[in-house]
Amino acid sequence: MSRVNPSIHAERLNHLKEALDISEQQLGQWVRFRGAVNAAMRLLPESLAEDQRVTRANYPSLPVALDIQVRQSLFRLEVCRTMRAHVTDLYSVLSDKQRVLADRLLVPVLVTVMESEHSAPAALAA
Repeated sequence: MSRVNPSIHAERLNHLKEALDISEQQLGQWVRFRGAVNAAMRLLPESLAEDQRVTRANYPSLPVALDIQVRQSLFRLEVCRTMRAHVTDLYSVLSDKQRVLADRLLVPVLVTVMESEHSAPAALAA
């Protein structure tokens, strides 16, 4: 997994806020959502960095490889659960039009992130 440049990340969140035209009434939920995204982006690279250094060529054993995959999966699950709660809260204050736009802007990002995180297990099968 590549590290996220904090300035690019902040720029993307600012762009999303502007694109969604977040109102004063929606600002509280937006701030909580942004905080959760920022926390996840800080934790993800740090939490997975050690496991990412282990490649197909240097896995010590199958049990260790499976332990790494379990640890990564549990961490991603916890991040997804936390983000889902914040996204649900944000969506509760968005208009239908804002929700459609958020889906259009964010679903491709989520799919890309999940695909890149799952590339290591696919490499093991090769």
